[in-house]
Amino acid sequence: MHHSELGDHAAAIQRLREALARYPQAAPYTLTLLGAELVATRSYGDARNAFELVVRALPHESAAHANYGLSLALAGNADAAEKELRQAVALDHENGKAKRILEAVLVSKRIPGERAAALPPLPVGSKSICPVLFTRDLSGFVYSPRCTSTAGRRRFSGFGSQERNSRRSGG
Repeated sequence: MHHSELGDHAAAIQRLREALARYPQAAPYTLTLLGAELVATRSYGDARNAFELVVRALPHESAAHANYGLSLALAGNADAAEKELRQAVALDHENGKAKRILEAVLVSKRIPGERAAALPPLPVGSKSICPVLFTRDLSGFVYSPRCTSTAGRRRFSGFGSQERNSRRSGG
């Protein structure tokens, strides 16, 4: 995803929409990438719609429910987010991303008026997806990925990519 890596999210979104039309058989994968790009541009409602389609196509995939749960939280629907995130954890008890986002959602629901519910960054080299910082404001949740590559640079690693890669490599 060259445009995404360069920070040109609008171009990445356009290319992904073109790919969806051209290769409908790859829709779940393409929609996952599209949802991630939409989150990066704070188009939370559109991201929610993309991830909902992924969950419909892959109902037994933990990462799909985690992504959908994240998008629901970002769109301001903490109750529905909690339900999806609990489903993600039920499908895969090792899904660190889902557990961390669920924890943040639960904290935000328990402490009304709290400005932030932050989770500490994972150690470098961790196999789990990046922790998330949810900041509550008048518009709902604001998403802020907090992870560091092995080179010490701040980066966003994508939705579910590390879990998929670790499963493929057997680790």
